[in-house]
Amino acid sequence: MARVPESERWEIVELYFKGRSQRKIAEATERTLKTVNRIVRAFKSCRRIKDAPRKPRSRVTTEQEDAWIVAAAAVKPGLSAQQIKNTLDLRASVTAVKRRLREAGLKSRIAAQKPLLRAQNKEKRLRFSRQHAQRSTEEWKQVVFTDECTFTTSCDQQARIWRPDNTRYQPEFLQRVSKSGRSTVGVWGMITKDGLGPLVRIDGNHTKNCAQGNHEYSGNSEDNRMPVHWTVTLSLFTMPRRGGLEAKVLGY
Repeated sequence: MARVPESERWEIVELYFKGRSQRKIAEATERTLKTVNRIVRAFKSCRRIKDAPRKPRSRVTTEQEDAWIVAAAAVKPGLSAQQIKNTLDLRASVTAVKRRLREAGLKSRIAAQKPLLRAQNKEKRLRFSRQHAQRSTEEWKQVVFTDECTFTTSCDQQARIWRPDNTRYQPEFLQRVSKSGRSTVGVWGMITKDGLGPLVRIDGNHTKNCAQGNHEYSGNSEDNRMPVHWTVTLSLFTMPRRGGLEAKVLGY
């Protein structure tokens, strides 16, 4: 039932002290007798018109349990609220566990996926970026940016993790993805400052084929939206688990 407005409560009290019976007041205000009686008794006993303040509901978890919940998510961000509840043998509901995590600033999000890299792979990538950091804009215009993509028969399912805001790419919150052990179809593509190049299917092992020597693909501007007839020469630079390539357009 909707709450009785404060102005109407004052009206009920005023009618009562003017000698009207509670039954007559109920009929005049179109309120139940129980409602009128409650308002009158509250005013007579403690001069209160508004609802009495409600006591906060007691928490179902202790401070120690709250700390355990947050610690469990911090140590293993991939645990679900149900798993945390079961691991800690809590009486609290799964909803309560989620509430404690949100209170601590942890939200359930999809983990960002990153390739599984070894320390030497990271070092090689960093070294490459430093070697080319001083290139001018004109030099970069002569570079064809290439990448390959592997379409797989299956993929890693997205993982949910508990993490604070603005921490998406911190290492402890990433889902490491390994691309081995699947049936795959590889394709290679390219893009320049003037447009897209062709999409080429890769037969066999891309990295192995490129490591054995340079490979050339030719095309023309009508088919590939390139400004001139071009030839791309691919030369391998080290990128882990992928045939990372730097390609230059000859005579571009």
